[in-house]
Amino acid sequence: MQVGEARCTGSDLTIHLAAPASSNGARGDALLDRVELIYLDQLTIPIPNNFSEAGNGAGAQASGSVLSINCQGRLEYDFAIDQLELHDSVAFVRQVPNLPSDEFRCDLLKVRFRDPTNTNIQRDGPLDWLIEIIATGSPASLTAPNFDAELIADQIELNAVKGLIQARGRAGVQVRRGGITARLANLVYQFDTKNPKTIGAIDVQGAGIVQVRDPQLSLRKLQWRDGFKMFPVRATTAQQLDSEVEVQIDGGFHAWLTDGGEIQADAIAGVLKPETQPGTNQRATL
Repeated sequence: MQVGEARCTGSDLTIHLAAPASSNGARGDALLDRVELIYLDQLTIPIPNNFSEAGNGAGAQASGSVLSINCQGRLEYDFAIDQLELHDSVAFVRQVPNLPSDEFRCDLLKVRFRDPTNTNIQRDGPLDWLIEIIATGSPASLTAPNFDAELIADQIELNAVKGLIQARGRAGVQVRRGGITARLANLVYQFDTKNPKTIGAIDVQGAGIVQVRDPQLSLRKLQWRDGFKMFPVRATTAQQLDSEVEVQIDGGFHAWLTDGGEIQADAIAGVLKPETQPGTNQRATL
């Protein structure tokens, strides 16, 4: 089966048709309503590297990344809302030539696409194909080596239109970005949809523990009880930190420094400022 450039192979297929009434009250031509596939072998969605220039040719698709989707249960696609639903041992893999794969693994995955057959929409990146992803599992996990990041939770939600990632779980949430690892009660991350690689706003309602393994930072460990908020004053990336970053931490704040020092407070608020020293990379100071 093929929808646009997406191709699906499997067995035990059921196609549901809808026949809307015409303007004169008679039955119109049957329309594709929903597809259900009991056994999925593989679903692949080619994505060009440069959507504005690559066009729709086979050569452009070959040079881009590919979304490869597998599951042990059934697959359903609702054409009315362009929603894909997969059940049981779901693997959602973005494969990039000459680079490691980014993987989404869960028990149930729902993906709403942004008008995938419309060739008039300019798409500048993978997020432009998506409206929303909801993954649930025990746990659900996102491993993204191309972004040097990991996320593990019982439920992970990505809203590509709003630029919002939310994660929650009975045992909390585990996050890693570069040399920073965190265990959090929950996570809300707001990012710029036009430039998702820039640092966004982080909001944690509840407790958290952060471990830091970065020789450029003087912080080794950080924990709190009630809440954590962090957001850059202007657009910046983790690789090129050139913006002040506001931080607010509430309840039982405790920090351990690499030189053996400790800081404790009921709450803390401040601004991290980038600092450049001769012969070193940029780092943040409070």
